[in-house]
Amino acid sequence: MPEIPRLRVVATNDLLGSFHPWPTSYGRLPGGAALRDAVLRLKSQGPALWADAGDFAQGGVISTLTGGLGGFTAMDELGPDVAAAGNHEFDWGTATVRQGARLLSAPLLCANHPAAGLPATAAFELGGVTAGVVGCTTPDLFRLIRERPEVPLAGMAGVIGRAARTLRGEGCDLVIAIVHDGVDWRPGPRGVRHLPARFAAAIRPWAHLVDVIVAGHTLGRWIGTLHGTPVLQPWAFGQEIGVVEFDSALKPARMYAETPGPPAPWHGHGGDLIAAARSRVVGTLARPLRNRLGTDRSLPAYSLPAYVAAAMAGANDCDIGIFGCWSIATGQPPLDGVLAWLDAGEVTEADVLRLVPYSDDSVVLASLTESDLARLRRRDDLAVWARAPRGRAAMTRYASTEIAAHLGRPLEFEPADTGVRPSLRIALSEGDRPG
Repeated sequence: MPEIPRLRVVATNDLLGSFHPWPTSYGRLPGGAALRDAVLRLKSQGPALWADAGDFAQGGVISTLTGGLGGFTAMDELGPDVAAAGNHEFDWGTATVRQGARLLSAPLLCANHPAAGLPATAAFELGGVTAGVVGCTTPDLFRLIRERPEVPLAGMAGVIGRAARTLRGEGCDLVIAIVHDGVDWRPGPRGVRHLPARFAAAIRPWAHLVDVIVAGHTLGRWIGTLHGTPVLQPWAFGQEIGVVEFDSALKPARMYAETPGPPAPWHGHGGDLIAAARSRVVGTLARPLRNRLGTDRSLPAYSLPAYVAAAMAGANDCDIGIFGCWSIATGQPPLDGVLAWLDAGEVTEADVLRLVPYSDDSVVLASLTESDLARLRRRDDLAVWARAPRGRAAMTRYASTEIAAHLGRPLEFEPADTGVRPSLRIALSEGDRPG
C-alpha cells in the first residue's frame, strides 16, 4: 500500500480571469468551478495547502467591468489558501491592490515590494504540520506596469533567504516560496520547448533554503526539480494544478499535475457579467484566428495579433498597425504553441473583453520610416500590418515606449481617437477580416 501523504502542496498560477470555461484551440479551459472542485477533492483526502503564484485578478470580463476589484472577489470565492501578487494585480495601482487584498480571505504576499503594504510571509497549521510561506512578485514589476516606484524592489534572493531562515526559526516544518516568475518557453514543432536555464539561475542562491517553489508568470510549465528542490509551475489559466506530496518524514515523495474537469460554468461572483457579455454578439469571423508566437505575424487571415493591428490601423485611418503578440496572450496556455484563439462564426463582447482585457487599451499614433518598419518586422513579438512602406502607425500606448527604444530614436506620439477594443469591435462588425 502506498503511504498516505502527510501534506500536499497544490499549486496554480496565472488564472488571468479564466473563471468561465472558455474555448481554446485544443478544446476548452476547465473554468473556475472545475478548478475549485479538483482542489477540494484533494483536500478531502488529507491536509493540503493551495498556493497561487499570482496574476489572477486581471483578465476578461469580470476585471475589465469592475475596475479590477471583481477579480479579487471572484478569486476569494475560488478559495486558495495563500497567493503571491503578480504584476497584473498592480495594473490598477497600489491602492487597488491593497483594497483587493482586503477582499481576499487568503493572505496576498509580496515580500520584495514592501512599499506595497502587503505581508511578506504567512504560516499555516495543517494536520500537525506548520507550513511557512514567503511570496514575491516578479523582479520586472516596474517594467510591466505604469506606476513608477517610490522605492525599488528588494532583491528576491535576500528577501527569500531571510524569510526562510526566520520561518524555520519560528518553528515551521516546511517553507514554501511562491514567486511570480518561472520557466521560459519557445514555440516548438510539437507545441513548446521549455527553457529552465534563466529561472534556474535566478533561484540558485536560495532554492536549497525552501522545500518547494510555486512558480508562474511566464505561462510555461515545469513539474519537477531545480537544484534539488521541487518546482510546481502547472499550465496557467486553470488548465492544470500542480501537486507535491510530502511523506511522513516531510520529504517530497511525489510530484504530478492533473487537469481539472469536466468544464463547468462559473456561477460565482461576476457570473452574471460573463453571461451578459456572452449574449452580446459584436460581429462574425469567416475563419479562426490564432496567436502563435513567431508565426503568421503579418497575416490577418490567420494571425489574431495581426488582425488586431489591422483593426487599429483601419479604425484610426493609418497605413500601419503594430500590436504586441504578448498583449493578446490572455487566452489559453500554449499546449500546442497557441496563446489565444478566436473561432470562426459569431464573436461576442465577452470574446473582445477576454482577448483585450487590460485596463488601458489606449492607442497612440506616430510616423514611421521604411527603415523603422523593416526593423520592427524582424521582431517575433510584434505583429506588423502595413498597406504602405512608411506612414502613420497605430500602436498601443503600452508598447509605444519599447518600440521607440528599439528604434533608437524619439518618436512623436499623439493619442488616437479609437482604442484597441473599439477598433476590434468595428472590424468584427464589418463581418470580414480587416486589411
